[in-house]
Amino acid sequence: MARWRDLPDELDPQVREFAELLRRVVDRAGLSLGAVADRTGYSRTSWEKYLDGRLLAPKGAVVALAEVTGTSSADLMTVREPAEQAWS
Repeated sequence: MARWRDLPDELDPQVREFAELLRRVVDRAGLSLGAVADRTGYSRTSWEKYLDGRLLAPKGAVVALAEVTGTSSADLMTVREPAEQAWS
């Protein structure tokens, strides 16, 4: 299971919630970052940024993660929407 860096203190609470949700999804699936990258078509570097709260995961990456982990993309998108608004 992946060990995550602490999320930045200055991170907006909605962005934090979304990054933490993505981390839980990856952890529950038992996937490494390399496996997430291979299976979603998004680079390992991109996933590191998404999961560390340094970049908001694009919709396509979220849908791809949902597909490879058997997670509801609608549930993930529900949390992503306010994070996207906060990110803007």
